[in-house]
Amino acid sequence: MKKRIIGILFMLVLSSSLIACKSGKTSNKESTNTEDADESQEQEEVDYAELSESDLEVMAYDDDAKACYYLGLLYDYGSDDVEKQPVIACSWYKKAADLGYAEGYTALGYVYLNGIGEEANLDTAREYFQKGIDAGDQESLVGMGRSYIDDNVDENSTALAYQYISQAYNALLPDGVYYMAYLYEKGIGVDADLSSALKLYQQVAEMSDLSKTNEYLVNAANTRMGIIHVSDNPDVKDDQLALDYFQVAADEGYSVAEYYLGIMYMRGCGIDQSYDDALDWFQKAADKDYAPALNQLGCLYFNGYGVDVDYSQAVYYQKLAAAQDYTPAQINLGYMYENGFGVEKNLDTALAYYKLAADKSYEGASEAVARVESLMNETNE
Repeated sequence: MKKRIIGILFMLVLSSSLIACKSGKTSNKESTNTEDADESQEQEEVDYAELSESDLEVMAYDDDAKACYYLGLLYDYGSDDVEKQPVIACSWYKKAADLGYAEGYTALGYVYLNGIGEEANLDTAREYFQKGIDAGDQESLVGMGRSYIDDNVDENSTALAYQYISQAYNALLPDGVYYMAYLYEKGIGVDADLSSALKLYQQVAEMSDLSKTNEYLVNAANTRMGIIHVSDNPDVKDDQLALDYFQVAADEGYSVAEYYLGIMYMRGCGIDQSYDDALDWFQKAADKDYAPALNQLGCLYFNGYGVDVDYSQAVYYQKLAAAQDYTPAQINLGYMYENGFGVEKNLDTALAYYKLAADKSYEGASEAVARVESLMNETNE
């Protein structure tokens, strides 16, 4: 009997110098010093964020560390004229760091924390975050704290996560406020307190004039508030309010909110159930390569929810999600290869996918591994 494959529902950033000079005549030396200071001030007032790719490259090749960093940002986030290229972004961040630019250290910390442009490596990420902290970039405090959230495996890690995020929060950093809310939401290093989490998320949602690296925070905060309100906690559960928060962020093109909005339509939470609307929102998020949405599209095609059953399409979307190391999609692909849905039956491939999930202690994966190994033994007897 065909089983329904897994659909994950609610888962889961100037200094200026003042030159005082007396009126009257100045010596040639004083005049020269003043001109040099004026030139230095003019350079300091350059808005690197407004410079073109070619202008930044000219300055970067002249060892302007800040230009190197902004080139990294340009390739990291992309623009109307520049395609996102994480590997190139990483190379410019490295040059900025080599020139001692504090923000370059922080950027590299995130490269290794998220595994974008380089293979993820927590130890290397923490080394760069520490260099950023030592060089005076408080944003590295958030990165360091996040590295311990991601490594939330013991009491020491949770304590360190709270320690660094608290410092960032006390420094009034926008992402420090956001991640303090997250700690309260999840009870990491502090007692869980959804009321405090919601207040802090709301504070972030009302922020404006955020930097390029932090502009996502408003949408992320609205999405987290939606997730809290759609939970089973009777003190905060409010499907309609959750829907409103998801809609605000989804309308801004935030893929996580688009995915959750699709879930709301699929389940009929706070709104009439509509597989057509669910499919539309999942597709918007999937177009941005958001793994949970890719997985969910695969589930819709496998089960025939709002679309005709299409196992080949199900396999296609599950593979895109699994390629991002998304565990539910790995489990789903294991099941499809085990039973020959949309692919030729292949127990070796099924076992490989199940083992990927089992290595991350995913529920039911170990049992699937044992089942397939037993089938393989029976076949070989």
